[in-house]
Amino acid sequence: MSIGSGIGGKSALLEVAGTSVFVKRVPLTDPERQPENAHSTANLFALPAFR
Repeated sequence: MSIGSGIGGKSALLEVAGTSVFVKRVPLTDPERQPENAHSTANLFALPAFR
């Protein structure tokens, strides 16, 4: 069930194994769409792991 849309993208509420889960849909960038990056969890933009 979609619950909103804003500057950060669309959000929804899903049910997984009987538990409600908030999800945020984030569009992929062009580098993330490249075939060599399919299913990759690489840090393509050298973002810090935490702050």
